[in-house]
Amino acid sequence: EEFCMEEEKEPNSTLMMEMELLESSEFTDLDGDGRRLLNVIKEGKQSQNAPVVSELCTVQAHFRVAKLLMNYALKDTRLGLANGPDGLVLRADRMKEPMEFIVGEEAAAAEGEFVPPCVGECLKLPPQGVTEGMHFEVILREGVPIRDMEKDIHSAYSDGKYTGLPDTSGPVSIRIEVEKVVLACQGPTDRAWKGLESIQAERSRAEALESMDKLLALKRWRRILVWFEEIFASRRWKTQGGKAGDSMYDLQWDDEPEKQFAFDPKRRPQEKIPQLLDFEDSLLKQLHDGELCEFARAHAAAAALLGGELSRQHAHCAVQACGISSIPAEVEVKSRSTLAWRLLESGKSTEALSVLKEATALDPQNTELKDQVALITQKDNETKSVSTLEAMKALKQDLIDSFEANDLAGLKLLLQELDSLPLTWEVASETKIGKEVGMCAKHSDAAVAEPAKSIIARLHKLAKAERPLWVR
Repeated sequence: EEFCMEEEKEPNSTLMMEMELLESSEFTDLDGDGRRLLNVIKEGKQSQNAPVVSELCTVQAHFRVAKLLMNYALKDTRLGLANGPDGLVLRADRMKEPMEFIVGEEAAAAEGEFVPPCVGECLKLPPQGVTEGMHFEVILREGVPIRDMEKDIHSAYSDGKYTGLPDTSGPVSIRIEVEKVVLACQGPTDRAWKGLESIQAERSRAEALESMDKLLALKRWRRILVWFEEIFASRRWKTQGGKAGDSMYDLQWDDEPEKQFAFDPKRRPQEKIPQLLDFEDSLLKQLHDGELCEFARAHAAAAALLGGELSRQHAHCAVQACGISSIPAEVEVKSRSTLAWRLLESGKSTEALSVLKEATALDPQNTELKDQVALITQKDNETKSVSTLEAMKALKQDLIDSFEANDLAGLKLLLQELDSLPLTWEVASETKIGKEVGMCAKHSDAAVAEPAKSIIARLHKLAKAERPLWVR
């Protein structure tokens, strides 16, 4: 670091300076290696019910990110423009409102509301947890990413525009003053749970995040699906009839899991992944109409954000819910479209077209849906053509063998199988199976000759309808 603005003339010369000690603070080494140091300036609320900062909670706080040795502020929420003798200057404003942000989603905000993600990470560092009124300082010897300072810089690094530039600030000091903490709802077992209202609030946040950060949006959708698993667990007894007793109180319940407090440094909450992706209709019917609608929305959104088999399972759950109750058309169309893509990827084009048939009936003017149907239809025809080609090659050889052996029963069966295939001129001309069928048409046994003549007539019609003009 440079200590003065004068140009250094002799790098190896001895530097003489006077220093005045203004403040002394005792820091705690969090990792035992000097990389992260913590100093609690002011303790927060100590009451038992005081909310402790955890993932996805909403926080109002002031913070200052500064270069460690130069004390140059990279980001300071208390700085504001003020009139000075020489015009507008930056000055500390004690009356300025704190920044409000969601821990873990700091970067998913507009330009004026952007909070460096390193601030959210620092809020998780104090071993005793962070509560309202707490002031603390963290020294990060390895610094923080430059992309964390401003929204436009963060976007540029994310888009790969600054790949050749260093992405570190050098050692920094981050000071945070927490004013308010509002915990995020943790599901049906939370005191803040408001049923459908809580689910809809979580859905609104997930939809807002989809345009900013798809991974954060997926995390929110998964939270909703985990909540539904808890709801199903509490209502499953209704589907068991007389086997489980007359009421839910006759069931054997597992012991309640040990409570996990957010401020326990040894227990960092992990993202829960939905485990239940196969439902019985009787279980889904335990949801009210509004709940079932949110269930379908969450699965449809998760399917669109994921890929592969997981995407197919989520899309299938959404489509299944649509068959039980009246779900908004756009949700069913979205889920069926996603399920059709996944089925096509697994080679099930015919099943994909069947799924899309219901979607096109719901939204016949949807151009994207029409394009999808056209593409999958083309793929389905290609798949059928290949399978028909392989079947006809095998049938051709079997016809030759049965004809030479004069196996009447075998010829009848082979001709019936050939007649049942979806014949095309392209396949017929490539296999040249007309020769063998023509031989059967001249057979002395009418039971063989008649079906063969019918197939010949069918081949003539295909030739007139599908044969290219230059071949006719």
